[in-house]
Amino acid sequence: MSAQPQLLVGGPWRAAEVIEVEGVVRRVVAGRVRCREDVEDLVQDAFVRIEGARDRLTPEGLVPYAAVVARNLACSQGRAVLRASRYAHLQVDLREEPQSAAASVELADEAQAMRAAMGRLEVDDRALLLARDVDGTSTALLAAARGTSLGGVRVQLTRVRAKLRLEFLLTFRRIGELPTRRCRPVLLAISGADGRRQTALAASDHLNQCRTCEDLAVVLFTRRRSAA
Repeated sequence: MSAQPQLLVGGPWRAAEVIEVEGVVRRVVAGRVRCREDVEDLVQDAFVRIEGARDRLTPEGLVPYAAVVARNLACSQGRAVLRASRYAHLQVDLREEPQSAAASVELADEAQAMRAAMGRLEVDDRALLLARDVDGTSTALLAAARGTSLGGVRVQLTRVRAKLRLEFLLTFRRIGELPTRRCRPVLLAISGADGRRQTALAASDHLNQCRTCEDLAVVLFTRRRSAA
């Protein structure tokens, strides 16, 4: 008699799955990435990728797959930081206490750019982001309030954060128009660490041809406001 096939995971996330998978992902990422902000972003990115593969996974394969995804994302982040290190002399840490009038002006510019970037988000996206990242509302409560799944909320948060990072950078750099129609989709894929989308858009080829996007991609890869 042939062995009974394992059921695929699929369907809405169960609370136990979320707790177990998030714990594994967070441990793997935190063991390789020091910056707390980067850890949170990578955990969100990992859930987006895991969500996309759940229909192909067995219950026993979910956690090991999550660990592999988390490790690959953390390693990719490390390589991106190393690639960007040659631009370190151009970076200014805006989180430091301002030492001059020029530094104070720069901090004000950063705040203005963030307000402008938030204003470019859809109303629903902005409300979700503020509820999660400013008010500290849990993902589970947000999903319940919106009548959607935890995975759906995580995917939306990842997408919104990616757009906010790009809009902030464009505003802070005072870039009104990008050189080509292809630029924004490529930069959004990079900002969201969406490897599948980057491949579909041939992002590497575009960065080799577009100096503007190559420069912006360095900041989006490292995910530091200070690099802006």
